[in-house]
Amino acid sequence: MTQKNQQNTSIIYDYIIAEETELNIKNSTKETRIKVLVWLSKFYNDTKSFTQMNKQDILDYLNSLRKSEIEDNSQRWIDSYNGRQMVLSKFFRWLYNPDEPDHRNRLAPVCMKGIKQLPRKEKTHYKPSDLWDL
Repeated sequence: MTQKNQQNTSIIYDYIIAEETELNIKNSTKETRIKVLVWLSKFYNDTKSFTQMNKQDILDYLNSLRKSEIEDNSQRWIDSYNGRQMVLSKFFRWLYNPDEPDHRNRLAPVCMKGIKQLPRKEKTHYKPSDLWDL
């Protein structure tokens, strides 16, 4: 990615440094956020900068995670969608409001407005057979 899109690489680096400084995030959290952002960049073949992405671009990426009920009858893809939506929301809030010292006060940019987490049909992915009989 560094060779194909140095701008996105630099943005990811700055974001992770900011998150470390502001929130002292764990290494596993850093890794997850980096992966999600790299996957988003790779979805567009590293040709589109994060600053050029609009709402439809982000929705297209998130919707690529969708699976039919035949492929995933327990709808686990929704967990992936929601996890990535959360990372992207936080990232784009930082990208468009980097100077806001309190991360909770960062406003959602236009590219993330209306992109919400999806509800699952099931309340839990556990089945009655997963419970132990005593």
